[in-house]
Amino acid sequence: MPNLVIAAILLPFMLTGGDGSNDKKVVSGDNNDVIVKRSVDAGPSTDLCEVPPSLHYHCDCKGAELYCTALNSTSYFSGFTSQTISSLQIRKSNIKCLNLEDLSGFGALDTLIIADSGLKYLCKDENSKRRFVNLNTIQTLDLSENKFTKFDQRLLFAELRLLNVSHNLLTSLPKKLPHFLEVVDFSFNRLGGDIEENAFSQFPQSLQYINIQGNPWPCSPSLSWMFTWSTTLSKSARLGLGEVKCKISETERTSPLILVMETYHREVLPECLDMCRCDIYHFGISSVAHTYTLKVNCSGQDLTEFPSVPLYTTILDLSHNKLSDSSYKQLDVQSLNYLDITGLILSNNRFTYLGNAFLQLKLHRFLKVDNNSLTEIPYDISLLVQRFDTELTLGNNPWLCGCNAEINSVNLLHKMKDLNSVVCGEDSQPETIVDKKVNEIEQGILCPVTDEGERREMMLQLVCVGLSICIIIVVAKLTYDYWNYKNKGKLPWIVYKMP
Repeated sequence: MPNLVIAAILLPFMLTGGDGSNDKKVVSGDNNDVIVKRSVDAGPSTDLCEVPPSLHYHCDCKGAELYCTALNSTSYFSGFTSQTISSLQIRKSNIKCLNLEDLSGFGALDTLIIADSGLKYLCKDENSKRRFVNLNTIQTLDLSENKFTKFDQRLLFAELRLLNVSHNLLTSLPKKLPHFLEVVDFSFNRLGGDIEENAFSQFPQSLQYINIQGNPWPCSPSLSWMFTWSTTLSKSARLGLGEVKCKISETERTSPLILVMETYHREVLPECLDMCRCDIYHFGISSVAHTYTLKVNCSGQDLTEFPSVPLYTTILDLSHNKLSDSSYKQLDVQSLNYLDITGLILSNNRFTYLGNAFLQLKLHRFLKVDNNSLTEIPYDISLLVQRFDTELTLGNNPWLCGCNAEINSVNLLHKMKDLNSVVCGEDSQPETIVDKKVNEIEQGILCPVTDEGERREMMLQLVCVGLSICIIIVVAKLTYDYWNYKNKGKLPWIVYKMP
């Protein structure tokens, strides 16, 4: 969200300082990072704060703001007290461990920024609850560009209004957020598909802006609850979710997270069987509407019948089930929404043949029927997969090889991706090719030439030779007649014989 929009959201809070004071706050930042600073009304030029002697080289105090850089610890502030400093900013430092006790002397602190400082965690302290009551005055906390992998609940101060932990390594969210929180930025962390629903449902009603973009969100149906959750947010908070993207599985394509989750919630999941997993495989947006295709996985469910799938399913995985020839009886590709299927996986089932119903499918991506009991592949299905760049897996079936068997078609062999496991089964002819790989069988062995065949081939060769001689004679005669007419003006003799 642009900074001007953020400023509009927080303007009432900034003008009052959140505590009734007349100090003013301004919002600034780059790359959508939220940074809140405090400025003091015009008045005497004297500073309201003093820099501890140990920090003269690292810090600079302006008005009620203390700026520090190149620190390697917060211990510099240990024992230091101030009732006038309202803002402490530490940047470009190397502070692995943050000790909140070192900051307990700041009695009027309402803005704490420790950014780009290598922070990983809080220092352990058993008496933190008793010692850090003064830090409950903090309303703005910026811990961006650090190395936090887990957010420590001790950082959730009671009066917190703005929380920025962007550009960290967080894989989870805080268990509970302060009731008055208005702006939160969890962008560019490592939040993903394993995030729990209750982590978002506990966001306070006071929230006006949330940023979760830049995280590796998957376009997974397990996050469909995010659409329902988004409807509970204020209008301004929902605006910040519009730029969040999720990644389509097995691709590098991204799509709007909330719109994809709405599609799951309203259209996909109500039609997806509980035993199956339905994932969006492609998602497109136009000025009129959005389009999508689905990948449905119903593998390993002991199915004995073909299941129905949602509309726009293009890839269907039915592997590792108990489908057999009897399953074809109830296979109605139209009523089951199979007409758009371009990739079908039937591996590890009990089929002995491929039904003609598959001819109604497009199947231009792949067809996997390995590890069944198939003995032959129908000619029409062979032509269907040869028409496109379809990938085939046919291995570990007892194929019946022969001179006219489609499994031995050279064009079909080029489509197979598991040639090393495609072998000839029993009853293949000749018997010498049983248990041999189909791509290693010589054509002469598969279709040996008989004596009668040799005689016919010899006759055809003689006919071809005779026709070739006739063609040569005709071409030579035409060439001679043309030369004779060109040089002597004589027409071929047959012209004079014509009536």
